[in-house]
Amino acid sequence: WVLILHMLADLALADCERAVDLDPEIAEVCVNQARALMKQGLFDEAKANILRSLQLVPDSRTTLINLGALQMRMDNFEAAMKAFDRAFALNPQSAAAYNDRGSLYLQTGDYKMALRDFDMAIAMENDFALAMFNRGIVFLRQGNHQAARRAFSKAARFGRQDGLAFLFRGLADDALGERDRALKDFNRAYQLGVRSR
Repeated sequence: WVLILHMLADLALADCERAVDLDPEIAEVCVNQARALMKQGLFDEAKANILRSLQLVPDSRTTLINLGALQMRMDNFEAAMKAFDRAFALNPQSAAAYNDRGSLYLQTGDYKMALRDFDMAIAMENDFALAMFNRGIVFLRQGNHQAARRAFSKAARFGRQDGLAFLFRGLADDALGERDRALKDFNRAYQLGVRSR
């Protein structure tokens, strides 16, 4: 299966390259190709495609958000922040951008700024399960287990029964001394496909 998936990814990348050759104005193709390259761990090639897209459309908010996400994965937090800031300057009403920038703040340990961005994302999209989940992670790291439990509960409800939300809610339950609830959440996470590594 792994070989087949790699073959399909290679075909998709080749199709993207042909599309750009036929119509170089299709900057979105470069971004899609970059996403495929990121999934394969080919970060330098992904960055080249994103930069190519920005050459075609310098003010593409979507491309800038993807550049920020790529820079985060490459542990280049300063460059990631610059990309997110440029995206916000173009459209400050993007819930996804707030969530991504909040994730950057979370990774760097700036929990106050992370919560602010996750709250903004949720204010824009009140069913944004990933932002709710990320809020829960912040609260867990801060030791606020009750708030973490509430955030993971919302993430589980809006995330269409996301197993990770149950797993982390179980961790919050356990920290609160609620062993029966924790066990139920761990079992639910397992039923939804979450496995230990």
